[in-house]
Amino acid sequence: MLAMRLIRKRKKNNFIIFSDSMSSLQALNGFKLELDLIQKILKDYSHLTAISKTVMLCWIPSHVNILGNEKADGAAKSALSLLSLT
Repeated sequence: MLAMRLIRKRKKNNFIIFSDSMSSLQALNGFKLELDLIQKILKDYSHLTAISKTVMLCWIPSHVNILGNEKADGAAKSALSLLSLT
């Protein structure tokens, strides 16, 4: 959700969102509309494409000897805690 909000504010039109959550990406790909979060993400995605934004979703493996992965996880968690303060 944060990524979609940031993409909406940027002037560029092409984006890639990397995720290590295969299950989330599969839910999006399968249009699991019974899940409220999937509905919201698909709605945001549709809005972005309507305003000429291209968003690709890309799966990356987690915790598989990827240099800096723990730092990236920590940064993501920090960003989420900042959202709860606003």
